[in-house]
Amino acid sequence: MTSRPTSGPADESDNSPTGDRWTVLAFTVGADRYCISLSAVDAVVGVTEADPLESAPDPWNAGTVTVDGTPVRVVDLPRVFSAGTVERVDDPALVVLTADAVGSDATGTAAESSSQRYGWLVDDVGVTETVDPATIQPVRTSARVIRGQVVLESGRAMVLDERVMHVRK
Repeated sequence: MTSRPTSGPADESDNSPTGDRWTVLAFTVGADRYCISLSAVDAVVGVTEADPLESAPDPWNAGTVTVDGTPVRVVDLPRVFSAGTVERVDDPALVVLTADAVGSDATGTAAESSSQRYGWLVDDVGVTETVDPATIQPVRTSARVIRGQVVLESGRAMVLDERVMHVRK
């Protein structure tokens, strides 16, 4: 893994799209653009050897890499978001974040939460942008991981909810 420059996490108040301003990190998966709260992002690193991750049987658990001395579970977003064959890029990136995973007991009651580091394998990482949360538009989808869509300077993007992405069932 090689480090790529990033602005680093913003303060915790930027995690949800509330208030006047919200800073997001844009990235692409295939032809689609997505964004995530910058405050959830720990690092963005280049992936020098992606073959084992891209060929893992389960895209939700494509392997584990070490970033800054700690293990990071990799989620292969191109395969998670694609229904067919995935065309790969030469230099993918790993968006590393810490997500609170909330489990549930047999009755469906929320159990203890824990934090775990995840890495989202993506095709390309853009820049950080500041948006007005009031401009997030709803989308018709059953995917709970999508908060909505927003128009960034770099184009339209789906807003992902990193907290929902890694909920353990």
